[in-house]
Amino acid sequence: MTPTAKGPGRARRVTSAGDETVDAIFHTSASSAISLFCGLAQALRLYDINNAMVIQVLGELLDTAKKFSRLTGEQLSLSLVDRSFFVNRRLVRMTFADYKKAQALRALWTGIGVGEVTLPAEPSLTGMQEFAGKLAGAIQAGRSEELTSQAWGDVISRPLAAHEAEEAAWGDLAVRTYVALLVMTRQLVAAIEAGRRPPMLQIKRILQALVDRSERFEALLIATARRMSARGELAVHLANTCLYSLSLGRRLQMGRAQLIALATGALFHDLPKASLKDATLNGIERPEALQEKDRERVGLHWIAQSQHVLALAGLSDESLARLVVLFEAQLEFTRGDLYGPAREGLPDLSLLSRVIAVADAFDTWTWGRPGRDPRTPHQAMMAVCDGAGRRFEPALARMLVELFGFYPPGCAVLLSTGETAIVTEAREEGDPERPAAAIVVDAEGNPVEPPQLIELQQDPKREVLWSLEAERLGLNPIACLTALAHR
Repeated sequence: MTPTAKGPGRARRVTSAGDETVDAIFHTSASSAISLFCGLAQALRLYDINNAMVIQVLGELLDTAKKFSRLTGEQLSLSLVDRSFFVNRRLVRMTFADYKKAQALRALWTGIGVGEVTLPAEPSLTGMQEFAGKLAGAIQAGRSEELTSQAWGDVISRPLAAHEAEEAAWGDLAVRTYVALLVMTRQLVAAIEAGRRPPMLQIKRILQALVDRSERFEALLIATARRMSARGELAVHLANTCLYSLSLGRRLQMGRAQLIALATGALFHDLPKASLKDATLNGIERPEALQEKDRERVGLHWIAQSQHVLALAGLSDESLARLVVLFEAQLEFTRGDLYGPAREGLPDLSLLSRVIAVADAFDTWTWGRPGRDPRTPHQAMMAVCDGAGRRFEPALARMLVELFGFYPPGCAVLLSTGETAIVTEAREEGDPERPAAAIVVDAEGNPVEPPQLIELQQDPKREVLWSLEAERLGLNPIACLTALAHR
């Protein structure tokens, strides 16, 4: 299914999970177009418009535009929003080398006042040469109003209006924020494993951005995290736990500084797992099954890793939060019933650890490892409820259900009418099994475009029967939520 979101003056194609190959080719072609534009600008600085090098780059750019049109059925439009390039209003994923080239082009794009350049589906070399001539003049002059007011052989260059720039960035900002968080978390795990000091300044900047954006883009972020969670990678688990913990912390009315401390603690809470084998990991997720000797061994390992992390990072509010959470994380499987009846001498966990424990468990149950399939979000939520009072604080477990519902945003569900829907938002009041949703497939199996928004709280004819594996059905919850965000 490929839902289409309507933006100002243009239809935006959104690929589905079944189009992974097409999606990869899209980003390859888009990155190639950006690199070729950069190469064209460099060639025009050095050579005349009739130079063989300029003609060669123009020819390659023509071929890329034609291939892109055949792939997507659209003209290729390249635009700059803030510091990022978008092709047909989609953020382009690039390799590091491609990104460096794009930054060189960004300086040129900004300097001469170009907002968007659109190439026709069948561009002509003559039209491209005329455009290249105007581009060369704009480069020499530093800025050219003529470049953004004409068309050459259907090549159009124009400035982007403010509302168009916002529309281009809106749906992709959440995904970009999550990807940045995941990149930094992977660097954090790699640094700890290699005995290097973690990149705390960069991590803190990402967490500040996440705290500022997570409220507005919460549903998209949760859907993005859920789609990544089946990979079973520790960095993904840490990033997801960080995101879920922030959602709980905001419901607890934590201030911004405390939210950042909570997010930092969540990123560090399970780092000692990086050096544990799968068999041991499976064991500590069922602490009641651990033998005493295993409890002692894992507990000593955890404390040693906590001391290692503290030695690598300087002391601050965030590092102290990391230390507290790291220490208390091992109590779950080295001490008995933490959340049951009070026991003499049993320490009370910090609020940070109690929040992170619930978020951690919910994400852990939705990611798989060799020999263990991931649970659906609905199954994971039911497991959290089952663990309330034993493994988690009951009040926080209830808050997680109120926050995400039994079917979290981005979850695919089958309705009693035979329709398939994507959950768009949980409702904190009312029945947690009746969220807001968008019908994407009707009862006959036909795609519904655009998706039909429904409120199950107010629709007695429809109810959720069970959750589905969206990717196996060729559905892309992120694309659906992004398309709805543009409406």
